[in-house]
Amino acid sequence: MAIKALSGFAPYWYTPKSQIKDPDPTRFKVHKLNGEQMGNVRPELSFNALGDMDITGRGLTLTLIYGLDDWENFCDDQGPVKAVLENHCLIHVADRVELATEIIKASTLGEESRKNS
Repeated sequence: MAIKALSGFAPYWYTPKSQIKDPDPTRFKVHKLNGEQMGNVRPELSFNALGDMDITGRGLTLTLIYGLDDWENFCDDQGPVKAVLENHCLIHVADRVELATEIIKASTLGEESRKNS
């Protein structure tokens, strides 16, 4: 059987768990990583005995550079924050971890598996 090419890189909106019940939540537009990008991120990942993923700071940065396209309703004291690479550092570390985990799961699981996780 031939190796199947990666597909399904269309971006989608992800709402962090802390925002689910918010009437006007912050959302992030993310997409799966391609093979080259995952090759760069994979050395930054480890898994504990329970299968939980740990990721280095470099891994977080790479994953968001590659897989974070846009956001909405993300503001600071002066108002909306523009969705540019220089502003990735303004995302709290807990949210960075959640976003990176979502992007990596989407990049490594098949669509049916991802829907069921």
